[in-house]
Amino acid sequence: MPTRQRPTRRRCFVEEAGAGREPAFTLIELLVVFGIVALLAALLLPALARAKHQARTAACLSNAKQWGLAFLMHTEDNDGIVPEEGNTLAPIAHPQNRVAWYETVPPSLALEPLTALYAAGAPPMPGVPSLFACPEAPRPDFSPDAHGKAYFMYGMNGRLCINKGGATRRVPNTRLSSVLRPADTIFIAEVNGNYPAAGRSQSNVTGRYAIGRHAGRGVFAMTDGAARLIATNEFRRTPTEANRAAAEWRIERSVYWYPSPFTPNGP
Repeated sequence: MPTRQRPTRRRCFVEEAGAGREPAFTLIELLVVFGIVALLAALLLPALARAKHQARTAACLSNAKQWGLAFLMHTEDNDGIVPEEGNTLAPIAHPQNRVAWYETVPPSLALEPLTALYAAGAPPMPGVPSLFACPEAPRPDFSPDAHGKAYFMYGMNGRLCINKGGATRRVPNTRLSSVLRPADTIFIAEVNGNYPAAGRSQSNVTGRYAIGRHAGRGVFAMTDGAARLIATNEFRRTPTEANRAAAEWRIERSVYWYPSPFTPNGP
């Protein structure tokens, strides 16, 4: 008996819809991804900004520390007398300012004096690696010039060094041995180089004009060689307190500009 063959079934292959095309995100999926990215950015960007600010503050504090040590070395080499602030009304290149701290102190750290940097066409600017430059300082709103107006970001305590007032000194300069509270007396502070009334070489600063560029705090080098961050309300002074030693010392303070209540108030 012949064997019956089963009929062959024809298989039908149905091409799936969309086969061969690249997979794609739906609109909802894209919106979810964008939302997650925005959330992460909102969380991370403030943290990155704080880290950047803290790094700049640390760099400024390091600058102050090195300036403080250099000032101490210069003072020890000059019979305990603090450096000169110079004639702030004259340009840094003026002969009267050859004895100013920005000329005489840098060699203690094997650095070029400020006038040499200007002569080389490289005046210190914010963001440039230099002990003269605070990373948080704004750019100058003028063109710094050694024979015109220089741009300062740090200044000497003007109540430690009474300005010569020209070519001669009328008041004896301060000896560190006369500082009553060395750990609390300011040596170096931050300067607002763009202050409209600043002199052509504003290399000093007082409690009336000192600033804090670091979240309401200022960077300072003290006369004992330490460097500190100090809140604005601790170092700012009224005009009377900034210009009269007895007025500043009338109450107990965390920091002082005048080395003693008996310090001369000016030339």
